[in-house]
Amino acid sequence: MDNLMFPRMPVWAKTAFFLGDALLLGVAVVILLEAPRPLPLPQAILLTAAVVNGAILFVLPFLLEY
Repeated sequence: MDNLMFPRMPVWAKTAFFLGDALLLGVAVVILLEAPRPLPLPQAILLTAAVVNGAILFVLPFLLEY
């Protein structure tokens, strides 16, 4: 009973999640660098959405594997 094998997520699938996370964080950096100061509300909302979705993409493979 101790050596039951549970299905694990393949490495390439985790890599896709991490690349998506990096892409979203890159979009957030571009928004932050290119937006005028002070940061307008639409750009602040897009920046926040990109960071939150990037964090979700980073955590999701670990949750799916658990």
